Parts: sequence; structure tokens; C-alpha cells
Amino acid sequence: MPGLCSVKRKPRGEVAVVECGTAPPGLICILPLEALSGLSLALGAMVAEALASTYSVDLELKWPNDLYLDGRKLGGILIETTGERNGAQQVVIGLGLNVNMPADEGTSIGRPWTDLRSAVGQEIDRNKLTANVLNVIVPALQQSHQAGVVSWLDQWRHRDFLKGRSVTVDGFPPISGIAAGIDATGALLVDTADGIRTVAGGEVGLLSIEGAP
Repeated sequence: MPGLCSVKRKPRGEVAVVECGTAPPGLICILPLEALSGLSLALGAMVAEALASTYSVDLELKWPNDLYLDGRKLGGILIETTGERNGAQQVVIGLGLNVNMPADEGTSIGRPWTDLRSAVGQEIDRNKLTANVLNVIVPALQQSHQAGVVSWLDQWRHRDFLKGRSVTVDGFPPISGIAAGIDATGALLVDTADGIRTVAGGEVGLLSIEGAP
């Protein structure tokens, strides 16, 4: 049975499920199989749109699934596919956001980060945040059943955190070059000494951010 869960991380690191139940009507969306390759990017653009319209924050999106604000990580998206059932592939979507982070939490995070409360300047109501995000994601996914995720990938391109920057992609061997955007499927394009390389997955790091746009 499809469901929706909201989870809060306590200050000392414990995780408590604060709301979990059956998905409401309309939350079940059917997408064409080819849309799955760009789904995490499309969802990032949808979340960015929701936060922009509700809280007036302008996110950048780091391939493939990270959400950044002013150069600091605000959250991320994780997608897992389950086994085929009744002729369809089921997808579990996870969205993690730093919402109201205690100041001392930053000592255990090994990278620049921020939270939504700092960006907005006031405490964030998590229930309203969840509703606002769902109010964008659900109809967008329903429309994508017919139109695919192309328009959301275009919006992702306008928020591309890596484009024009020197990057390295983990692998054997690793790929280094200048991030050159994404292709029609959401794969990362890297301009290397040997030409444009297409990357479908992997961890991407910045080699340098000096002079980056």
C-alpha cells in the first residue's frame, strides 16, 4: 500500500517518525519508464520551485540530487526503485531537508551547510513545509505522465550548480573536466581533454571554485 512518511531527526542524532500513513488520493502518479532516468533531477527542480514560491529562496541544484543555497548544502533527494509489481516499477522518493537545525549540529557535518530557518529568518512549520512541497510535486508528476519531465529538466538547467566548474567524477578511472550541463535524459556532461563524456551516475566533486560563476 503506497504511503507517505514525515521523519524528524532529533538533536542527538536519533530519528523519530512523526507522521506516517496511507498516501492520500492523488498522490499515486504513473510515469513512463523513460522518465525515471531524469526523475531525481526533475524532483529537485520541483522542490526548488516550491521553496521559491513559498519562502522566496533561490536554490541551486548539484547533479545528481543535491540542493544548495548560497553555496551550502540544504538537502538532497534519493530515489529507489522496487521490484516490478502488476506490470509497473514502483519508486520510493526520499527528500531530506535541513529545516530547523540546532547551531551545534554543524560541528558534526564535514561540509558547508545551511538550513531553511537561517535562510528565511524564522522557525519553519514542518507540516506546512511538507504540504507546500507536495502541492507542487504531486500535480507536476501527474502532468509528467503525459508530457514527461523535459520541462522540469529545463528548469533544472537554470539552477545548475556545477556548470562551468572544474569537476571530478569518481570511477575507474575517474573523469575530470569542466561540467557542461546535462543531456536530454539528465546525464551529466563533462568536457574533458578527450571530448565530451556522458556520466550516468557517480559522486561528483569540485576541483576548484575560484572564479566559478
